[in-house]
Amino acid sequence: IQPPTWLPDGEHFLQIREGKLWKVDARTGKAEVFVDPEKLKRSLASYKEADAISKRAPTRMNPDKTAMLVDVGGDLALAYFDGKPAVKLAKSDGSREYLTFSPKGDRIAFVRGNNLFAIDPANPGEKQLTTDGGVDVFNGKGDWVYEEEIFMRAGQAYWWSPDGSQLAFMRLDDAPVKKFNIVDTIPTRGRLEEYRYPKVGDPNPTVSLHVVPASGGKPVRLDLGDVKLDDLVIARVGWLPNAKSVFAYVQNRTQTRMDFTVWDTPESKPRALFRDQTKAWVDDTGPPHFLPDGSLLYLTDRSGYRHLHRFSAEGKDLGSITAGPWEVRDVLRVDAKANQVYFTATVNGSTKLDLCSGVIEWPGPGAKSIRVYSGRFVEPYSDGTNQIAMAPVGPLFVTRFSGLENPTTVLLRELPDPFKNELGGWPKVIRVLDSNPVYERDDYRFGRFESVTIPMDDGFNLKGTLVYPPEFDPKKKYPVWLMTYAGPHMPSVREGFGGGRLLDQSLASSGIVVFRVDPRSASGESA
Repeated sequence: IQPPTWLPDGEHFLQIREGKLWKVDARTGKAEVFVDPEKLKRSLASYKEADAISKRAPTRMNPDKTAMLVDVGGDLALAYFDGKPAVKLAKSDGSREYLTFSPKGDRIAFVRGNNLFAIDPANPGEKQLTTDGGVDVFNGKGDWVYEEEIFMRAGQAYWWSPDGSQLAFMRLDDAPVKKFNIVDTIPTRGRLEEYRYPKVGDPNPTVSLHVVPASGGKPVRLDLGDVKLDDLVIARVGWLPNAKSVFAYVQNRTQTRMDFTVWDTPESKPRALFRDQTKAWVDDTGPPHFLPDGSLLYLTDRSGYRHLHRFSAEGKDLGSITAGPWEVRDVLRVDAKANQVYFTATVNGSTKLDLCSGVIEWPGPGAKSIRVYSGRFVEPYSDGTNQIAMAPVGPLFVTRFSGLENPTTVLLRELPDPFKNELGGWPKVIRVLDSNPVYERDDYRFGRFESVTIPMDDGFNLKGTLVYPPEFDPKKKYPVWLMTYAGPHMPSVREGFGGGRLLDQSLASSGIVVFRVDPRSASGESA
């Protein structure tokens, strides 16, 4: 089964089964239909599509999961799960991209024609927030460079303030970007397309940041200081918890430095809280996590390994929460009340992933506020990879664990209680959600799988795997199919089942030795 969508109470999650959305008691497995189809149909009674929509599992729900966005005859409507009549939000006027609710669910934003729009369900109708979008100008949406290379194929380039009153958005001007010709060979006689695509050394799109009220008004362009626009990359944008201040990860084009930049208000001058810098490349390591005292947790590679540091509200590095020759991958949850931070990390090797916890103390300003709990593991597996879905509160989490020879098993587990000094204990298995035995494997003949380590002259070890033909004879010669990828921190060698490595086994069954290896850049071993 896929990772669940947890509900706010931390004891229930949503799961789609047989085309319906169910609310599941995590501990017992008892389930009930989350949305009554008859009530949803009643909400949409004035639309001919009501019956068909009510039979589908709800999607595009508001934050409190009481309503959903639906397309009805090209129009956009908000349908309510309690049967209250749906509200037509906007009439059909072209496609809408990147539809999102505000954090409180009281407004909706989207992009159309490279312009940003907002809707207030209490006063339906579209409010156009930008007007200059077009072929070369993108408002609230990434162009090719930003969507593909900066946002990792997530094209949305606008961000709600925590109170939903404002939107920060990126404006990208592609006019400086040179065009690249692409041949479309699908039509009978082919077709030549032009696309703005920068080659090495060519100009990038010109980027700027703006803030606009969700209710409408003139956007305010944020002051980027003395940054040269042709040497600028903005890797991430967000808001501080006060809903007034914007932050951004501001980089040079070669991405050898990153300034964590803050604007106290949209009209303020920028101030860099801190800088990460290297001779090689500074990655966007993910969002910051703000703490009650105004400080923040941030993943940085400054030690040579990716670890979690705490920075004061003024940008001072207060020290690391994690340390060692391994890396933190993702921060899953920060529990300020329990002084706990939960994260996944490569503590047992770069090809494995485990759930870990660290402890933070907040004794007050000016005091030593960091205690390092490196390797404080709460997931004892040593030979495999865990994909974790933590509940937003409480001790429950779902882990999808798989090993080299073990198909993915999905378990519900319970963390030890940090208030009872149980940090040394292991999580209890509450129940098995999916044992996933994959009996079909018995119907096929597979080649031998082997993990290999390749030592380099300087002591660095490359990780690799080999899959041999089922009737491999070491006295014979075989063709070798090499697979590798050099993207930074993008390993292809992992200690997980990987769907049974069907591609590798398929090639091996044709008499080919399949060899995968991660070069240093992709290994995830260190920065």
